[in-house]
Amino acid sequence: MSARDIRLAAMRLFGRQGYTATPLSAIAAAVGIKAPSLYAHFRSKEDLFRTVFDEAVDMELQELMAAVSPEAALPDGLERYLRETVGRFESTLHLPFLLRSIYLPPPGLTAHIRERDKVFAAELARRVEQTLLRQTTAAPLGMPPEEAALAFIGILRGIHAELLYAGPGAAQRLTQALWRVYARALRPDRI
Repeated sequence: MSARDIRLAAMRLFGRQGYTATPLSAIAAAVGIKAPSLYAHFRSKEDLFRTVFDEAVDMELQELMAAVSPEAALPDGLERYLRETVGRFESTLHLPFLLRSIYLPPPGLTAHIRERDKVFAAELARRVEQTLLRQTTAAPLGMPPEEAALAFIGILRGIHAELLYAGPGAAQRLTQALWRVYARALRPDRI
């Protein structure tokens, strides 16, 4: 049992049950220790949650950076990130936890969650805008890069909400529809 094991168990349980419904004893049991042993690694349940939340944000930023890299062609990297988001919701621990935490924040932790979510959104906007600016040399965009980046964030937020409230199947259909509209808006000359 390590601090990493505890964080992964907490991510899984907080993501499934929520913060309030997950006692420290359940996290401890999931890693095979007694609840007081958790305090050797984390000061409190809030400390554990903040640590896990920050880790989940960093994990999603890495997913973003991999998909929207300098080598990624527009719009392939952006589309891949949206589609992989739906898949990651089913295959990872961090994304269900992250979305549940952002959309259903635990009492007392809202300020921390909002601050880290702002960091994520700012980095997302910066990366998307940079990707779009690199591509404008090949063909003009149908809108300013800043506006296109904000629209992409709106699309992603809609997909996040659909994943959380309606599930992956509905989110996949929404992703396909929104991407068609967005891709046309980016390149109206290719319609």
